[in-house]
Amino acid sequence: MEAVDYFLKNWTGNKKIGDVMLDELLSLDGVPLWWFFERIFVYHILPRQINTFEEIEKREKLSPFKKIKLKASAQIIKKMIISNENKKLKYFGNKKFKSPDHKPTGDQNKVLFLSYTNHILPNGDLFRIQKIINEVKEKHFLEPFVLFADTLSSRNYKKLNDKNTIYQYSDNDINKKAKTFSNDMYEKWKSISDSKKEELLTKGDLSYWPYLKHAFEVFYSKEFLELLYIYYESAKKTIISEKIKVVVLTSQNGIFDKCIIAAAQELNVPVLRLQHGIGECLIPYHPFDKYYKLIFSEEVKRNLMNVGWPEEQLIITGPIIFDEINNYILPKKNKEKNIFIATAPLITESGGGKKYYQKIESIMKDIKKIKNVKVILKVHPAEHPIEKTIKKYRNCARKVDLRVKIYGTDISRKEFYQLFQWCDVFVNFGSTTALEAMIIGRPAVTIKAIDFPAMYNWMEENKIAPVIEYRNNKEEHEELVSAIKKSLEGNSEFVENIKEFIKKKCGIIEGNAYKKTSVIIKQFYKEQEK
Repeated sequence: MEAVDYFLKNWTGNKKIGDVMLDELLSLDGVPLWWFFERIFVYHILPRQINTFEEIEKREKLSPFKKIKLKASAQIIKKMIISNENKKLKYFGNKKFKSPDHKPTGDQNKVLFLSYTNHILPNGDLFRIQKIINEVKEKHFLEPFVLFADTLSSRNYKKLNDKNTIYQYSDNDINKKAKTFSNDMYEKWKSISDSKKEELLTKGDLSYWPYLKHAFEVFYSKEFLELLYIYYESAKKTIISEKIKVVVLTSQNGIFDKCIIAAAQELNVPVLRLQHGIGECLIPYHPFDKYYKLIFSEEVKRNLMNVGWPEEQLIITGPIIFDEINNYILPKKNKEKNIFIATAPLITESGGGKKYYQKIESIMKDIKKIKNVKVILKVHPAEHPIEKTIKKYRNCARKVDLRVKIYGTDISRKEFYQLFQWCDVFVNFGSTTALEAMIIGRPAVTIKAIDFPAMYNWMEENKIAPVIEYRNNKEEHEELVSAIKKSLEGNSEFVENIKEFIKKKCGIIEGNAYKKTSVIIKQFYKEQEK
């Protein structure tokens, strides 16, 4: 699967349509259209209804029925996304939202932080960046400006009534130009024949085009290209009108992140991107990734340089995402045997639906074989809609008669780390949360539920946790139960490897990375004011 992702990352590079480079033909302010979309076209992110990565990997021919299903799904997804985003733009286009509700700052320049609806914690703080925002304001006397967006799959935009949102910076002039741009780009894309697209998207003797054409129908549609232009120009307008001198992001994947990066680049405003996961060091460089990465350690820096990242764009700050974890690295106090399960959005977005929940049900059935344990399950914030998702997990537990306490997204970081403290073993599907459990001192058991090595390879290769292949045979079920039992009994097989891995990948975890980050923000800010 990684080979497919890697090819798609830069498939447009050096490709021509006649005498014109493809990336010049299809571009927005000189930035290739594909750069905006390349992180959507990966196995674990592309919506499962139009996701054919497994068929590509197996070189499996698409049946006539599958093609019809993909075509229908593409139309439904496109309509849902466009309708959802237009509702947000219309809602915040109302007069009462036209003047963002932030404190008057006069002519003071600002630092922009992009955040999302699902990053707002119950106490109002922002996930992962609140301490940086506070430090920037209170210690360095800079004016933070938090800009919010609601992810494409979310309908929680009304939670942003009192926030600054990207939607309210759109205007009639932008909307008019967006239609012209989208018509032009769509006609250019449409003018490229299917046979040429097959050629352009060929690796070896296999063309990816027949598999991905319906995904392109969604994101290269006239309607989506119109949205792209609106968000890009709204990002530019925000940066100009709010006198932004530095941009700080926690992601590089989403359309909003991409639009802000491109807008800032056009306006010569530096972008600082905070590392937020272990797997990031595997993502290769794209020539238009013109931002600075604030990363965990020297090891991460070496890994990124190995996949093409220029050294001058890499700045070591320490693991910002683990700044709050220090206070929770304590021995377990309760005497009960406890299992903590955390789900991952990769599973639901890629595997999805009925098969995924059947697998969850099977895992719960295996855990039920372990006597005298308490079980807690935490749902990932990216699983939407959250109420419906929780209900499905409850149904799985009910079917196998397992008592499980289920947490949604409405818990603070403090409560999340307290769940790690409470547990004896952390069951996961491959994510950075497994590393958080290990830092706190709790063993992890990882279930390889889908074929996506980036999720779990780092644990297997460094021998820091058992990684269980889990399809549907007796041996694998027994292996999972055995691994959990060993962890509950205090098996120390991985302890030394874990210590070495944490030191190598994270450097020193001392809770001060936010301070180093704030100093770097101030340095870039001062450079911009010269």
